[in-house]
Amino acid sequence: MAILLNSYYLIPSLPTLRPFDLRNMNSNKFLGFCAGELTPPDYEILSHCTLDNFTNVPRQDTFQRWLEFEKNLRDQLAILRIQKLGLDPAQHMRNAKKPVQTASRVVEIFNQESPVAKEKALFQYRWTHLRRMESGFYFTFDNLVIYYLKLQLLEQWNLFNQAIGRRMLDQALETGRTQIKGMVAYG
Repeated sequence: MAILLNSYYLIPSLPTLRPFDLRNMNSNKFLGFCAGELTPPDYEILSHCTLDNFTNVPRQDTFQRWLEFEKNLRDQLAILRIQKLGLDPAQHMRNAKKPVQTASRVVEIFNQESPVAKEKALFQYRWTHLRRMESGFYFTFDNLVIYYLKLQLLEQWNLFNQAIGRRMLDQALETGRTQIKGMVAYG
C-alpha cells in the first residue's frame, strides 16, 4: 500500500522529468529539497534508493521492485554476453537462484551495433519500467522514490553527452595533475 505524503505540495512542486531531458533538477538538489519536507526516517530511506545500491537496501516496496527488475535485466544481459562467447550461462552465473527468461526486447537491445544506441535503448527500457511502476495515486512516497530513480537515470544518461563527458574528463585529468604535482613536491 502506498503511503500518502504529509506535504501535499511536495510532488506538484517538482519539475516534470522527461526522457533524455535533464534541465532543472539534479539528485543533490532533489534530496536537499526533500530533506526539508520529509521526516528524517523517510528522508533516510529515500536517500538510499540509488541505482547502484545493491547492498544497503532500504525496506521500501517500490525500491525493492525496482531492484528486482534491475537485477533481472542485468542477469539477462550477462546471459546474452556469456552465450555470445559460446559458453554455458549455468556454469558462469554467480548467485543464479532461478533460470532467467530473456525478454525479446532485451535481446533486441543487446543486438544493437552501436554502444550508444544500446545504452539509449537500455535507458528507454528502464524508463518505461519506472513509468509502469508509478501508482495511480499521485501524492505518495512511492512516487518520490520513482522520481528519484528517474532523476538518477537522467544523470547517468547525461554522462553520454560529449560536452559533459569532455568537461568531466578534463576535470579528472586536472585533479590527477594536481595530485601528481603535490606528490612530486613532497617526494
